[in-house]
Amino acid sequence: MPMLNIRRIKWVYENFGFAAAIRSACIDIVALLAFTGYCLTLPYQFVKILVQNIKNSK
Repeated sequence: MPMLNIRRIKWVYENFGFAAAIRSACIDIVALLAFTGYCLTLPYQFVKILVQNIKNSK
């Protein structure tokens, strides 16, 4: 299930108009970018925590 839900955006457009559909699409895009950024930083976070634990154990 993609995070950019085209059916929901179409429904918002049909019921509330163009501006609401654009707002809904923008919220979806920002959420998608935030999720992608989080996933891309996971390896860095893992290595950072691993290094901190190794330093603290010595």
